[in-house]
Amino acid sequence: MKNLRAVIVDDESNNRNYLKELINGHCEGVSVVATADTALTGMKSIKEHRPDVVFLDVEMPGGSGFDLLENIDKKDFRIVFVTAYSQYAIKALRSQAVDYLLKPVDLEELQNTLKVIRKNTATSVHEEIPKKVTFTLLDRIIYLDPKEIVNMEGDGSYCTVYLTDGTSHIISKHLKAVGEMLPKSCFFRIHNSHMVNLHYVEQLLKQDGDVVLMTNGHQLPLSRRKKENFVEAMTRA
Repeated sequence: MKNLRAVIVDDESNNRNYLKELINGHCEGVSVVATADTALTGMKSIKEHRPDVVFLDVEMPGGSGFDLLENIDKKDFRIVFVTAYSQYAIKALRSQAVDYLLKPVDLEELQNTLKVIRKNTATSVHEEIPKKVTFTLLDRIIYLDPKEIVNMEGDGSYCTVYLTDGTSHIISKHLKAVGEMLPKSCFFRIHNSHMVNLHYVEQLLKQDGDVVLMTNGHQLPLSRRKKENFVEAMTRA
């Protein structure tokens, strides 16, 4: 397995140096090839060094980490946001980031993130997403585009499918059976009774337990044992 080349973009030199020391000194198979202190110099470093992974600060003078990504057409590298503010988590994951790390960066969390990157780099899987999926209702058969499905709720032998236009359909199948018809890259079962389209996840709320807020306003419980896999799935969606 090849060594990963990393670029660090952060406006604070102590943060850049600390992260560089952690990576070069404690993360086998990964080396920092360049650092940058602004979004502009970060773009130049990325174009020059063609890294495998970019560790990206969010708030920087002259342009944020999100601004940097918007100005790069070909993102052939993995993104890890490094920030002091946890409220950027969902936006970071929606920006196709592998993960986000809170400052000060914890070595074990950093190593786990790099382990995921190395694994995904070694085994890239391309999934064919169907244009239409056939569902049997009580009185008819319908054909839906998976991109129109926001979330699904199972109830015994039936499943309610909620769509982007606000309508819903009751399907005469178990939630598990419906899930097997849909692309695994987009859909994730967050609870025994709930499956979501990762593209329509808006927030992860911490209340009495973790709650997933969907774009249609549905607040759905996230099983504790599924949380780690859910967060990882969000980074790939």
